[in-house]
Amino acid sequence: MNYDRAFFDAGIDRAGTQSVKWAARGIMQEGMVPLWVADMDFRAPACVLEALHARVEHGVFGYAVPPEGLMEAIGGMNRIVYSAQNAGNLPGQQVRVEGGPPTGDAAADEAYDGAGATHSLYKDVYNRDSIDGNGARLDSTVHYRVGYDNAFWNGQQMVYGDGDEDLAVAERLFNRFTIAIDIIGHELTHAVTQFTANLVYQGQSGALNESMSDVFGSLVKQRNLGQTAAEADWIIGEGLFTSRVNSLVDAAESRGMYAIVDFHTLTPGDPTYNLANAKTFFQNVATRNASKKNVIYEITNEPNGVSWSTIRAYANEVIPVIRAADPDAVIIVGTPGWSSLGVSGNGPASDVINNKLSFPNVMYAFHFYAASHGDNYRSVLQQTASQLPMFVTVNVPPWTSSGANVFDRAR
Repeated sequence: MNYDRAFFDAGIDRAGTQSVKWAARGIMQEGMVPLWVADMDFRAPACVLEALHARVEHGVFGYAVPPEGLMEAIGGMNRIVYSAQNAGNLPGQQVRVEGGPPTGDAAADEAYDGAGATHSLYKDVYNRDSIDGNGARLDSTVHYRVGYDNAFWNGQQMVYGDGDEDLAVAERLFNRFTIAIDIIGHELTHAVTQFTANLVYQGQSGALNESMSDVFGSLVKQRNLGQTAAEADWIIGEGLFTSRVNSLVDAAESRGMYAIVDFHTLTPGDPTYNLANAKTFFQNVATRNASKKNVIYEITNEPNGVSWSTIRAYANEVIPVIRAADPDAVIIVGTPGWSSLGVSGNGPASDVINNKLSFPNVMYAFHFYAASHGDNYRSVLQQTASQLPMFVTVNVPPWTSSGANVFDRAR
C-alpha cells in the first residue's frame, strides 16, 4: 500500500463482532483519528500469516482521553504504574510508584522496568531527561480491558493489554504486551516524537514516526541485554506471539484451505534491508512446513521505492533457502510500486517481463486497490498476465465512500 495512503494496524479486542484480517489496512484521512488512537502497532517480526484473523471491536477508536495533567514534569526518573483491572477506565488503580518494591504482578513489574530502561537509555546515552526532555513522569496502565491485543501511547501515558492471557494456553495467540521490552521502548519513543518533531501519523511522516520508534525500541532491548549492534536481532516484539501462531497453518490445512505466509515490506520498502531476517524466517517456516501442500510463501509483500532489479536480487537470495527445504511449493514475489508491476512507481512492467526469475513454481504479485486503481492498472495486468503467472489480490475498502464505481472496478 502506498504511504500516501497511511498504513495502520488495527487494535484488536476479541469482544467485537467484525472479523477482519489481522494486519488490517485502512486509509486514514487527516483528522479522522487522533495520533494516540491511530498508533496501534503490535508487529512481531516483519511477517504475518494471511490465514490469521482476529476480531476488532466496533468503535475501537473511542477510548476516553485521560485527564489533563496526568503526566507531570518533575525531573529525574519517576514512574507510576496503574491497573485498569480489565476495565476501560484510565489510569485505573495505582499499584506501584517510583522506588516501590515489585508487586508480583508480571505485567505491572514489566511495565515499570521497561519504562525505566527506556528512560535510562535516553538519559544516559542522549542526556535527555524523560520523554519530554523536562523530566516528565512516566505513567503506565496495565490490564487494560479483557482480551486486548495491543499496547499504545495515548498522548499522556502508556496503556497495555493482556493479550490472550484470559484464555486457555492452547488457545492463545498473543502474550501480554509488556512481555517485550522493545515494544515498551517503541511506544514511549512515540512520546519522544510527540514532544520533538511531532510528526503527523499519516503518509511519509507517519512512516518516519514508526521507523524512529522501531530503532529506539530495538536500542532499548539491545542495551538491556548488553548486546553489541552486531549481536542484536533488531526484531520488534519477539516473544509476543505464542506458539499457536504456527498452528494456524495446521488449522488451515485441516479445513482444506491454503495458508499464505508473507514477509511484509512496507518501511523500508527495500526488501534487501531485512535480507538476513528473511532468510532465517523462511528457512524456519519452510523446514517446519515442508511436508504440507497448503503453504504458499510470499517472500516480499509490497516492496516500494526500489526497482525490479533490486527485488529480483533479493528473490535470488531467498528462494533457494525455501527450495532447500520445500522444493515444490508455490512462491509469490512482490513487484515494484507496492506490487503494482511498477504502475505506482519504479516501473515499467517490462522490467519484470524481460527479466523474470528462473525458478519454477514462482508467481508475481499484483495488488489492485479498487478505490484508487483504474483502467491503466488493469491494462498493465492484462498485458503481463499473458506472459507471466500472476497472483492477484483485490482490495475493496468498505470504510470509504470513494464512489459507486469501486465495486464495479473490483468486478
